[in-house]
Amino acid sequence: MADIVNVSGCNAIVSSHIVNASGCNVILVANSQSFTPSSPLSPSSPSSPSSPSSPSSLSSPSSPSSPSSPSSPSSPSSPSSPN
Repeated sequence: MADIVNVSGCNAIVSSHIVNASGCNVILVANSQSFTPSSPLSPSSPSSPSSPSSPSSLSSPSSPSSPSSPSSPSSPSSPSSPN
């Protein structure tokens, strides 16, 4: 029966051959928990991301929603020429 071991955060099924799981080279022996990982057990990269989850850009638009041009026409509706 195969044994399941955890090597530097990589779950590898132990059998009678060499398996590369998630970049962890592990020498596997049949039904044995002795292994030699090439990568150190403690990862150098932190698990928490360095970038913040909140976006830097604002959700509200910078341009105003009200148009700058007036809705009323600039030309008068009454004709300037007499009857």
